[in-house]
Amino acid sequence: MSYYLFSVTDTLKEYLLSNREEEVLKGLKLLSTDNLFANLPYVIELIRKKKGNTAREAARTVSRLLEQRLSAKESKYSETLTGLLSKLLLEVEPDILLRISREFKLGDINRRLDSLYLLRAMSDGKTAAQILKEALSDTNKLIRSTAVKVLGKLAVSREPAIIASFIRDTDPRVRANAVEALEETANKNILGILIKLKKDNNNRVRGNVLKALWKLGYQDILGDLKEMLSKDNELMRSSAVWVIGEIGKDQKDIIALLALVEKDNSQLVRTNVLLAQDKLTKKKKTLTLPKTESNVKPAQFPKISSSATNKRVRDKIIRESGVTIQEQKTRYFTILTVEGPLNLYSVIPLKLKAEKLIEKGNLSLALDFAKVTDVDTPVIGFLANLNRRVRESNGKFMIFNVSYDIMVAFNFANLDASVLVFTGDEKVDHLL
Repeated sequence: MSYYLFSVTDTLKEYLLSNREEEVLKGLKLLSTDNLFANLPYVIELIRKKKGNTAREAARTVSRLLEQRLSAKESKYSETLTGLLSKLLLEVEPDILLRISREFKLGDINRRLDSLYLLRAMSDGKTAAQILKEALSDTNKLIRSTAVKVLGKLAVSREPAIIASFIRDTDPRVRANAVEALEETANKNILGILIKLKKDNNNRVRGNVLKALWKLGYQDILGDLKEMLSKDNELMRSSAVWVIGEIGKDQKDIIALLALVEKDNSQLVRTNVLLAQDKLTKKKKTLTLPKTESNVKPAQFPKISSSATNKRVRDKIIRESGVTIQEQKTRYFTILTVEGPLNLYSVIPLKLKAEKLIEKGNLSLALDFAKVTDVDTPVIGFLANLNRRVRESNGKFMIFNVSYDIMVAFNFANLDASVLVFTGDEKVDHLL
């Protein structure tokens, strides 16, 4: 740890333990989700002393930071720790469940989504039943699909039938999330329900179904994967490749299927093949591939024994992804027009380009996503960090011409709560 971090930590502790109210309040302002846990004992002591403004501000600060942690889309905590943090949140804000209910009814789309994820962490049956009843019948499909995922967290193995009712939803995202929620219940009684969905016309739903079936012990999916890989639809082939990457460890007959699409005419499929290969080699360093028929060559897996090999894999994925970046300057922004699917590796050129511009003092960046076909979770994290870095330097950052599907992904990750994002239907010429 650097001297700087030590000095900040020491200063924060001194503030929180000070007898002077103004210094304690300064310390509370320095608290963040990163340093909260290390300083919780001091903050809790402030709350329990119940000394007027200091105690109220401490309670508000802890409540806000715990809520940020617990309402994250993907929780990094164990159930035990989540339960303890939830109890602490209830202690510092006894009316939190009433507020969740109120905000879900009255809040904008982002606050309503945050309320659902926070509800998942709080695991309060009465409030959950009330809010989920409204959310599951909401006209907004983003709310419905999120509610289904939350229901999967809360229902566990008890109520898979409630989740199963959403596998016929008209929106494919709701159906796909319902399948994920069913998988999470780990209830093998739902195998019959999932088998009926193996022919769903949406690639994401079908991919989730095959993965869920495999995880629940039904492994007769080789023929289904072959069928998906033979489809004209590149998205269907890409989803099949994704499934192989998720379940293929030690499964030689499934891994060998990658050879069928290694030289696919779709850049998206070829990139997903490389990502699947990379994931599988990380699961197991050495892998002996099966002998195949003479007309099917076995998939060539990159070894991961050295960083040089990893770099070759990364460079190949970057080349295969076909991502291109064009730069232009306007009155207020440097615009980077990005084309292609963005993933963990293919986003690297964008990272390098942005880094170079920032070093040159170009602190107002705009990304044109009109030709971006897909983004994954690491890319969303990169965009959030880029936005933070630019704004901390008093610059401006925005993303525009975002497609509906990518905007949904941004909404799910809550990116648009901190980053200025515009869809292709929204005019931004006056901003540029």
